[in-house]
Amino acid sequence: WGKWNLHPQQFNTMFPHTPDNSFLGFVVEQHLNASDTKHINDIKRQNHSLVYGKVDNFWKDKGRYLDIIHAYTEVHGTVHGKNFENVPSYVKNHGILSGRDL
Repeated sequence: WGKWNLHPQQFNTMFPHTPDNSFLGFVVEQHLNASDTKHINDIKRQNHSLVYGKVDNFWKDKGRYLDIIHAYTEVHGTVHGKNFENVPSYVKNHGILSGRDL
């Protein structure tokens, strides 16, 4: 598919993670009805990125890549534990969140 060796089935599941880490992420959009479009300019938007790097070691040597993302979006993370030496300081870490906390 697109000569990227991606498997489209992985994108239609709640848990699209793959061993080769080829999942590129979710896009969230809001569909507006006709009455909402009158207020479209009143909606304030800000781009956010969420990195599912559960442990500090997952972030090792990813600084340049994350810096590029950070240039365009606010970066959030879900890192568990007490060691964050590989997580850039601009990442807003939420730890592991339960379904209730989302």
